[in-house]
Amino acid sequence: MRSAVLLRIGILVATLSLGTLIWHVALADEPTSAQDGQIAAITTRQSGAQEAVKIVGDSLTTLTSSTTDTVLTSTAITVPAGHIDLAIVEFAGESACFYTGAPVGDGTGTCQLHMRVGNTALIPVAGIQSFDSTDSNNETSQSYEFHAMTRFICLNGGTSGKTFRVFVDISVTDTPMTFSIDDWTLKIERSHGC
Repeated sequence: MRSAVLLRIGILVATLSLGTLIWHVALADEPTSAQDGQIAAITTRQSGAQEAVKIVGDSLTTLTSSTTDTVLTSTAITVPAGHIDLAIVEFAGESACFYTGAPVGDGTGTCQLHMRVGNTALIPVAGIQSFDSTDSNNETSQSYEFHAMTRFICLNGGTSGKTFRVFVDISVTDTPMTFSIDDWTLKIERSHGC
């Protein structure tokens, strides 16, 4: 009986030790944020409790044929004094991306969606942020599909709190193209810490 109890205790200690070792190895391999002047392949942020949620939406159709960013929508979010908070920005909507004539380029144009706070792009930052595509010129004005994009950023409220404006910009990469978007929502979640 005593040896069976000692054996169970030994197995428990070995299991806990192995679990702790695996946990330490997993943490050691976890990607971290880039330090100043460095580039990291993966950017990681962690925060505490969610403190605010804001959601904006529209069911009207918006069209653009511009190859430069056009503001689709914007909304404000306030970070309290003394906080550096994580803002997670999610955009989802129904879109169609199509040519309205013979492509100027190779027919592989895309419809772009960029999210930013002021003039700062949200993470992950990508030169081309395709939200929808022409499917090599196979899409039409009736080719609506649902798409979504999530980005994030750390915002500093400073000593007296600060209000930031979050923008969603849209554009196309070729002409003559149209980006049509409707039935969209923009959700911003602010969590304490970053």
